[in-house]
Amino acid sequence: MIARRRTLVAFGSAAVAAGVSGTGAQSSTPPASDALLLQLDASRASAVQWLSLSCLDEDRDFPTEEARAIAVAAREAADEALDSVIRQMARTPAEGLTGLAIKAAQLCRALKDGASIEDHALRASLQADIARLVPGVVT
Repeated sequence: MIARRRTLVAFGSAAVAAGVSGTGAQSSTPPASDALLLQLDASRASAVQWLSLSCLDEDRDFPTEEARAIAVAAREAADEALDSVIRQMARTPAEGLTGLAIKAAQLCRALKDGASIEDHALRASLQADIARLVPGVVT
């Protein structure tokens, strides 16, 4: 899981540094749950940055075991924060293309880096959203 997260962190940090946020072709205000998914995606990007920094900190040499334990705890908290955001994304139904795109983008990152339990929950949620919004596509 840590190796997957570190790869995710590298990708996420590069995307944030490049200013990738994208709103796609939709120009109208997204439905309420899609707006929430947009907020959660911003939180995911922040959690990825936090995780990136804590992974860098955890890898350095420490003068004491207490200092190392603090760095490990910080990395674990950052990892849990990212997992929590993904769980919230999985619990939030998409109402339109924006929501579907946010969930699909996270799953693309997860498939590239190795999916976590939270990513599997998001996959099931996305599949249910697609079945609800575009009947007949998901079998």
